[in-house]
Amino acid sequence: MHKIAGVALQALRVTPKTVWLVLRLTDNQGRTGLGEASLGPDGREVLAIADPLHQGLLGQSLAPGAALIERLPFATLAQAAWSSAVMQAVCDLIAQAADVPMSTLLGGGSGARIPC
Repeated sequence: MHKIAGVALQALRVTPKTVWLVLRLTDNQGRTGLGEASLGPDGREVLAIADPLHQGLLGQSLAPGAALIERLPFATLAQAAWSSAVMQAVCDLIAQAADVPMSTLLGGGSGARIPC
């Protein structure tokens, strides 16, 4: 069964005033899905809540229809940023497992060209 085996949140300083937070979910088959959880200039609000939330993800099923997404917290901005990153990373893992681009998983493009 496709499950979450690892969770990590990394702070990346991209400018002297800006930190991006990148969530990495690893599944039990060795794939890594990425999500972005930045909030504010340094991300401290998200970093402060992350550890206990990470523990709740370990072992969760990534199978279609699993209730993982429905249980994510959104009560605060920090929780919403973290939960959004989880949703992004889960979609990334599901797309990789299905061997399709994430854009296809999310419905594909319209096929319209954008003039340059």
